[in-house]
Amino acid sequence: MNPRDDIYAALSGDPNDWTTRSILADLFEEAGEQDRADCMRWTIAQRKRPSRSTDGQFHWFNQKTVNVKMDPESDIPDAIYTRMKAKEGLKLIFRDYKTLADADEDFFTGWLAARDEGLLGNE
Repeated sequence: MNPRDDIYAALSGDPNDWTTRSILADLFEEAGEQDRADCMRWTIAQRKRPSRSTDGQFHWFNQKTVNVKMDPESDIPDAIYTRMKAKEGLKLIFRDYKTLADADEDFFTGWLAARDEGLLGNE
């Protein structure tokens, strides 16, 4: 396994480990992936991470349309959510992922597009 795989393995067991997420951001930066590092640091500052379901899948929720606030850390701004690409479980409510790395990768896609369009503001 490479260091990223090791970190994702640890985070899959404890998605709320913000210190380990910070180490992942540092790894991205050291690899010259500044946008990914910035995105990971944004998730840390905002305390956002995907929710893990009992079946082991991960989910991001659209904070604009989800009406149950069971896991606010996985509720993300509509500007990011609507720019993500993964299949939706329910239209405009949540997206499903087999792995945490997949969830983070799709989040990065949406975050980068929203940032580049000037839609993140001071969130």
